Amino acid sequence: MASGDLVLAAWPPNVGVARLNEDFVFSNFNLISGTSMACPHVSEVETLLKVTYPDWSLAAIRLALMNTSNTIDNARSPIKDMGANLRPARPLAMGAVHINPNKGLHPGLMNFKELTHVGEGSSTYIATVTPIKGVKVTVEPDKLVFMAKNEKKNFKLSIERPSQTVEAVSFGHLTWEVIEGKHVVKSPIVATSYSLET
Repeated sequence: MASGDLVLAAWPPNVGVARLNEDFVFSNFNLISGTSMACPHVSEVETLLKVTYPDWSLAAIRLALMNTSNTIDNARSPIKDMGANLRPARPLAMGAVHINPNKGLHPGLMNFKELTHVGEGSSTYIATVTPIKGVKVTVEPDKLVFMAKNEKKNFKLSIERPSQTVEAVSFGHLTWEVIEGKHVVKSPIVATSYSLET
C-alpha cells in the first residue's frame, strides 16, 4: 500500500550514502527502501485523513486509502513485480498497491461488508467487473442509488468457476463508479480452484 522502495529521504551528512572505490560519498539525502520508509509515508497520509474526517475510524481511513489506490506507477505503466523478472504484478504480489492521498481525501464510497456513501448529497454508482477468463462474475444489483450521506447499501457478488482451469488463480476487479462525478472504488477479485480430495 505504501511506497517503500527507493524513497528519497533526509540523511545525516556525516554518514556515507555510498562507497566509491575506497572513499564514501556523503549527502544530505539518500535513497532508502523498506518498512522504515513505507510506515512514515502511510502514517502521514492517515493523519491528514483523520484531521479532515475526525469521526472516521482507523478502519474507515484504511479502506479509503485501499479503495482509492493506484494500480499504475508514476510512469503510467502497470506496477511491476521485482520478484517475477519485472513482469506486471498480480494482485497478490502488490496488495492494495500505491496509495493516492488526493483520492483518499474524497473516496465517495466506503467498501465495508456493505457500501457506505460518504460523499455529500445523492449519488448513483454503477458496478463493472473486469473480465476474468473462465470465470463468471455477477453483481446484484449492479446499480446503487444513494440519497444521503452515510446511507448504506448491500450487494451480492457471485463467482462461478469450473473446477479445472488452466490458471490455478485468476484475478479481476469489481469497480463501483459514480455517474455524476469522479469517484471510483475498486475491489480485487481472486478466484481459485480447489479440490476436496486428499
